[in-house]
Amino acid sequence: MSRYIIYCLIFIIVILLFLIQRSYLKRKEKLKIIKEIYQTERRISKKVHDEISNDIYTIMYKLQNIENSSNNFSGLLEGLEDLYAKTRDISREYSTYNTKIKFKEQIIDIICSIINTKKIKIITKIPDLENTEIEPHIKINIYRIIQELMINVSKHSNATILTIMITYKDKNLKIQVHDNGLGFNSEKQSKGIGLINIENRVKNLNGQIMIDSIKGIETSTLINIPIKI
Repeated sequence: MSRYIIYCLIFIIVILLFLIQRSYLKRKEKLKIIKEIYQTERRISKKVHDEISNDIYTIMYKLQNIENSSNNFSGLLEGLEDLYAKTRDISREYSTYNTKIKFKEQIIDIICSIINTKKIKIITKIPDLENTEIEPHIKINIYRIIQELMINVSKHSNATILTIMITYKDKNLKIQVHDNGLGFNSEKQSKGIGLINIENRVKNLNGQIMIDSIKGIETSTLINIPIKI
């Protein structure tokens, strides 16, 4: 009888070890995918800035020397200036998260760099997460999620008031974003690439996302991310 109990215990231990190892491998693979996405976005940001923006700026500088000799170049210069601004904005939208700079500072910076503060009043509550157990790859994804949300607000909402609240309590990170913009009908309107990217990031972090929008009135986004140690 005692031998049978020992065999059962060994079997249970083996099963538990197998499940733990399986969970560890899944988590490791997920972290690998997230890090690969981060590295890809970093390369895109650098490539756009180094190879496009700088080249366009050089052309604009050269054309300025002959601008007065012909009116035909004025329209070309305006077009190049517009293209330069667009590529600069793309580089900003896909900018790199710097783990050496405080989380709160970077979140505020990305909000203000995308949102036109002259047209939209911004209300924020963002904690310092430097002395928490939140891993850098999670902070990077939170940064990207906020970034995508801000791009959506800037491009589509036509809002005048924007609220961003981030809280961390009992190993649960909560992100709340609300705007008083145009809103949309979530049942009829198809998801854009930005929203799909946000949902994928939240899913990769084992989180949940809820979007409540009333067309012509407001949009609210609530994201919960469990922090596992």
